[in-house]
Amino acid sequence: MKIFLLAIVLISEVFVLTTRPVRAQTGPLIMIKDKLEPIADVFNQPGLLGGSIDPQAALISRVVAIVNIFLGFFGLIFIILIFYGGYLWMTAAGNEQRVEEAQNVLRRAIIGVVIVLSAGVVTNTIILQVLDAVF
Repeated sequence: MKIFLLAIVLISEVFVLTTRPVRAQTGPLIMIKDKLEPIADVFNQPGLLGGSIDPQAALISRVVAIVNIFLGFFGLIFIILIFYGGYLWMTAAGNEQRVEEAQNVLRRAIIGVVIVLSAGVVTNTIILQVLDAVF
């Protein structure tokens, strides 16, 4: 077993010592990027390639983005609470009161995740229906 481990260490050291770092050439890519920047400014104007001239559609898309950010934040909080409940349960050491507390935390966190996911689905569905009806 010791000989096997020694052989693996020696082989891995040979691979580490015989390889050389490789650097990518960025010169041509920078030249291409510099030549394409004026063209990109033309396509970043509102109304072209998915841009929106209509301020109402822009407002709705911003509201959807803000709602999704808040829902993602709340979902993250509830996921952290799930981990916290699992930690409480693992460290309860047979104490029934702590196990019950951990189960309550887990139960409430799972309900919170379900509510946040449902709110996200409902919000995005309603917004899509409004956008289809208005535009």
